[in-house]
Amino acid sequence: MGWIDEQDKKYKRVLKLYNDVLKGELKDASLATKNNTKVVIAHMSEELSKLIGAKKGANIYLSYTTLEEHIKAHPEVNAFDYYLALYMAEQPFKVGIQDEKNKILFFKKLSFWYRVAFKAVKNNNKEAYLTSLVKSPRPFKEMKGLPIPSM
Repeated sequence: MGWIDEQDKKYKRVLKLYNDVLKGELKDASLATKNNTKVVIAHMSEELSKLIGAKKGANIYLSYTTLEEHIKAHPEVNAFDYYLALYMAEQPFKVGIQDEKNKILFFKKLSFWYRVAFKAVKNNNKEAYLTSLVKSPRPFKEMKGLPIPSM
């Protein structure tokens, strides 16, 4: 399989989950079912693995429940943005901060700033989750005082 076919496959996985959420495919499902409905969006880079405490190459998942919450809260973030998140996770990042639960990274792709949060699964360093993705045409206020990556 060529690189383009592989990218198409990755995008279609994210798009299917995104569309399932929009259609309410699991609307009446239990929380456990929703939590177990997830797709691999990326594999952990060495730099990100050190930051969040997951094994290099570990799967990074996007879950139905996360997407369900985020579509309501951030309608400006679409399926393509979640697809871009796989590149954000696999490439070295320039700016990062930590809150109580997540490691938050900032990226600039295609003229937009992205704030992405990842969380490693406790007692299992083989997987992590994308827990938040927000985009903005301007840098985020949390970036104030942090070194801004050169673009």
